[in-house]
Amino acid sequence: MSQSKLNIDSHAENYIEELSRDSSFEAVLSKARKRQVLRSMRLYKHSNILEIGCGLNPLFPCISDYKKYIIVEPSKEFAEFAESIDKKGKDVLVINGFLEDVISECGGQSFDFIFLSGVLHQVPQPESLLRTLYGLCGRDSVVHINVPNAFSFHRLLAVEMAYIETIFEKSETNAKLQVNWIFDKDSLIRLVQENEFDVLDFGTYFIKLFTNEQMEKLIAEDILKKDVINGLENMIKYMPDMGCEMFVNLRAK
Repeated sequence: MSQSKLNIDSHAENYIEELSRDSSFEAVLSKARKRQVLRSMRLYKHSNILEIGCGLNPLFPCISDYKKYIIVEPSKEFAEFAESIDKKGKDVLVINGFLEDVISECGGQSFDFIFLSGVLHQVPQPESLLRTLYGLCGRDSVVHINVPNAFSFHRLLAVEMAYIETIFEKSETNAKLQVNWIFDKDSLIRLVQENEFDVLDFGTYFIKLFTNEQMEKLIAEDILKKDVINGLENMIKYMPDMGCEMFVNLRAK
């Protein structure tokens, strides 16, 4: 799988930098992303969970009703961080490596719930990763994927401002974080369906007004307070297709 072409050390360094700023908007999105994964997880059986690419925010500390939890994380630094977190006696295995290289270490089992949070759009060949995932799915397994949404409110606004020419144009942040793909609903659903998955449900979340840099300035100036951030997350009910990120829950055909 060409995921290994991702410069994982550089990506980890840049991602840590994005999160570490006092006014980091990526930190805001990371929390919203986590809440969406948890909402999806509660809808389906999740006794055996596989998390692919945990970054600095592995999900297992937020849940307790699982039997087995495996993390596959290609960054050594992120894997070590996940390993350092108190597991509270639960069965959590952290594996450092790219998924295609460590399949045998995953125990040769299918999982109830597999999730890739903020991962697929960075993979040079997402079809290859989806084929690998397919092999880890049983009849009732559910796969959750979330990625940035090309039809995000802030991208549409940027086009109308003539700030960018198309909603699929990559930003400086995209380039810095090695984003390979800008998906919209149609291209994401087509990709997963062409790789033998059925879509159980789809949605977007969090209305983002401006670029990360602009949002961070509003946070730094104390304009974007917690109640405003909460309001923007809740605004999705009025603009259900314009969230800055989108998700699909899948089942193998």
